[in-house]
Amino acid sequence: MKLTRGRLLTTLLTALFALVVMVLAGPATAGSASILTSPADYTLPTAGGDIPTKLATPADNGPHAGSQTEWWYVHVTNPATGEVFIAQLFSAPLPLVNTFWYDKNGNKSHLTSATTPPVTTNQPSVCALAGCLKYDATKKAYNLKWSANGVTADLWLNNLKPGVTWGPATYDNQSLYWTVPAATSNVTGWIWPVGSLKPISVDGWRGYHDHNWGNFNLSDQQYAGWEWAVSHQADGSAKLLGGVIDSQGDYRSVLADIKPDGTMTACPGTVTHLSNFTKAGLFDYPGTVDTQCATPTPGVDPVTFQVTAPYQVTTPTFLFTESVGKTQPGSLALIEHFRTLTHLGS
Repeated sequence: MKLTRGRLLTTLLTALFALVVMVLAGPATAGSASILTSPADYTLPTAGGDIPTKLATPADNGPHAGSQTEWWYVHVTNPATGEVFIAQLFSAPLPLVNTFWYDKNGNKSHLTSATTPPVTTNQPSVCALAGCLKYDATKKAYNLKWSANGVTADLWLNNLKPGVTWGPATYDNQSLYWTVPAATSNVTGWIWPVGSLKPISVDGWRGYHDHNWGNFNLSDQQYAGWEWAVSHQADGSAKLLGGVIDSQGDYRSVLADIKPDGTMTACPGTVTHLSNFTKAGLFDYPGTVDTQCATPTPGVDPVTFQVTAPYQVTTPTFLFTESVGKTQPGSLALIEHFRTLTHLGS
């Protein structure tokens, strides 16, 4: 296959990113034998202790100087066709961007490249060469302007329904925070993906935005990984699951139910069951994630996230899925199953 200058640059940058991730991870530790086993269906043990949880606000989405790891994530999706566009911007440990595009024919692509160090403000906003994500206090909406990895976009997340701000979640001498300014929203604007002859309108799509930061290392080989999912429901509501799995397999998590009127109720601590596993090389990922509050909480119903179109990303130190799914007819969900190299079979 002939490499164009752009493709060669992308290949080199991706290789550089993989090398950096490998260096950050250090040597593999005990537990690597687990990659040889394929798990049966199982329930994640619920970690003890309450983690501070509240309704997300724009103020939570501001700068967090000194974080070992930090990123901003936006996706927009068309529930009618399954199209998904994802933009992710890292400030630490390195300024990097990830772009995902899933078209209506089921084709999926993912590219990683370097960018300039992001500049953040209390607006809140974050800007780099790859693009800008800014909150407009007058419109009470987020605007994403993006130009990276061959994809350009100018879109708005309107009628925001916030999720949680959660953290610090502490585990294995690490700590992380997670805020979800838009668990779901109504989208306007356009994207121009690689291979498209013209821009694609995203008017009427649904959108999500979150922001992660703290003193943690994605490539650390002590902790196991995480489970994350969000579902945009047909009635305008959303279901949200997130959390981290420590070295003992305990799941620190939160489940949130966002109603059509924007009311959010959450329960820190879940009983989450993984089933219907698929084996992909050394990696096993669940097709079904059933979750409910560990302590029954009025307003937060049990939910099942079902994978309908899996997509796997591989690095030298961790693997994860960024899969499309659903919770009920008319919904569209994004589902992540993330495991470090030493815990691929867990």
